[in-house]
Amino acid sequence: MSTLTELARRLEGLDRKGYPAYKSVRGAWEGEGFTLCIDHVQGDPFATPSRLRFVVPRAWHGIPETWWSHRVRRVALADLLLEAFADRAERIRCGG
Repeated sequence: MSTLTELARRLEGLDRKGYPAYKSVRGAWEGEGFTLCIDHVQGDPFATPSRLRFVVPRAWHGIPETWWSHRVRRVALADLLLEAFADRAERIRCGG
């Protein structure tokens, strides 16, 4: 499996290329404690948006199974995780 460092290099090489060139980043990219899966890459500005997902092994994240054992709990957990992700992404974007 390829690493996130390799993904970063590939993306740098694709800078200023057209949408179709980005399809080459589809696949799984290994990070520390997670895998980034790029399942679909947007083919043009009007196409279906790109689809990504993170896969984190249970042993790594340590979130109790009861937190996602029912639909309502899964939705609440997903909301919590997305809020945390958005907060961290914003801090990284702003240099903090």
